[in-house]
Amino acid sequence: MGGIHPEDIFKHVCMVEELVMTIFSRGFYLSIKILIILMTLLSEPLCSVVVNNFVDPLPVYTVRGSQMSLLGRKQEDEKRPYFSFSISPYTQIIKACYGPSSAETQRLGDRIGTWGMGAMAHDLIANYASDRDPEDYIPVYGDPEDFPLFWNRAKTHRVALNAMQFTNQRELAYSVDFDYEKIGLRTEFCFEPAEGIVVSIQAGVLDQKASDPKFQNPATSAEYVESAAALSASPVTAAFMWNLERDRLLDELGMHAKGYQEIALDDFTAQVALYYPIEFGGKKDEFVTLIPRVTLGFTVPGEKIWETKPLATEKESVLKMLLPRGADGFTGFSMEGATSLDFKNTINLTFSGGYTFFKERARTDLRVPNNEFQSVLYPFKPPVNHKRGGVWNLTASMFSDGFVQGMKCYADYSWIVKRRDTITVTDSDYVGVFKAGCNTLARLSEFRVGVAHLGLIYEMTDNLQAGTSLQAVLHGTQVYSPYTFTGTLSIVF
Repeated sequence: MGGIHPEDIFKHVCMVEELVMTIFSRGFYLSIKILIILMTLLSEPLCSVVVNNFVDPLPVYTVRGSQMSLLGRKQEDEKRPYFSFSISPYTQIIKACYGPSSAETQRLGDRIGTWGMGAMAHDLIANYASDRDPEDYIPVYGDPEDFPLFWNRAKTHRVALNAMQFTNQRELAYSVDFDYEKIGLRTEFCFEPAEGIVVSIQAGVLDQKASDPKFQNPATSAEYVESAAALSASPVTAAFMWNLERDRLLDELGMHAKGYQEIALDDFTAQVALYYPIEFGGKKDEFVTLIPRVTLGFTVPGEKIWETKPLATEKESVLKMLLPRGADGFTGFSMEGATSLDFKNTINLTFSGGYTFFKERARTDLRVPNNEFQSVLYPFKPPVNHKRGGVWNLTASMFSDGFVQGMKCYADYSWIVKRRDTITVTDSDYVGVFKAGCNTLARLSEFRVGVAHLGLIYEMTDNLQAGTSLQAVLHGTQVYSPYTFTGTLSIVF
């Protein structure tokens, strides 16, 4: 499954140093201004959040990060009901991502490869050359008459298309970059109805947007030249790659490659934790507390609670397909086991491991490749059963109470591994056409990521706490690399 190796410690320290410098140079002052405006503040609730996706692998609901608070233990009467309510504005910025086979960051649009415009026509050309009826390959989408522009382009340029080697994902392909940011508000209600039982409910709302993409030649990192000379030199490039032609072809296939913005609900999460503190005495009333804990939870997609239905004539955003929210419409269930060592008046160390699995669902909205050369852009949406792969997470956490008078410090590192999805076509007539494509999507659904979190809390009064935190992805594969700044105001009773 992977994890942190001793020889990687120095590299992680260097990456943290680079992260700090990046924050100061790119987004520090803007983020601080946002946090001040939003009264950046926070509390101490249960925080074993169901693991998310490759855009936001470990959503932040409190400055404690992945740690949980044993709420009642600090009260004079530990058996009385105890609760806290937190409201947390946050901003998330993504400037790079990690690809499928490299630790180097790259353009946001290239997380799973370049955008293959020409590769979409590959099977259409194979059909035409063998005099087979085009409907053998494309009935899932419709008759050839439903997309005459795309079909005619494929026939007109079939000689040039057949001569290309689409395996390198550079022939008639774009390397794509864009800007992405998300702001939102997350809330958490946490209470301890009895000693040893903690219940947490989490929800939120978000506003995310992606700018209009920049389309570049993967070989030269320059935009495709649109001129009479370029048209004469390569008519097939002009037919598929020029801006106007690209937009017309994608529109005919029900897609668009422009920027977008949406307001939506975060996933709804509920969790229950059971713990049992075991105290070991020491000298002069100093003692160590061993706290084993088990947490169970579930998450419901925000779109199942509320979502604006798109118009029938509205085209799908390619960027939106690349940036799913939450668990991407799947209901998830999580289990986690943890052990904490609480050294009185000094430090708390916690080690935890968990697993999240998801309910299978039938889909008719998933675009699936119909040949092995396609990348990112897929023309058709066959009916499928989609079982999302499970997610493992391992976390090491540290908490220091009173390292500065009235303040607390939290730090943790989480290693997350998302397993492969299982995707099967449900219509037997098209299994052969899309079998390889389903396997491709399953392979691309995997990701691994290391996430670091640092948070501070200031106790303003006995019932009011304020804090701020930074979360960052340090390394990974097939995952975006976001910086998340969070602040929260918590009322505690």
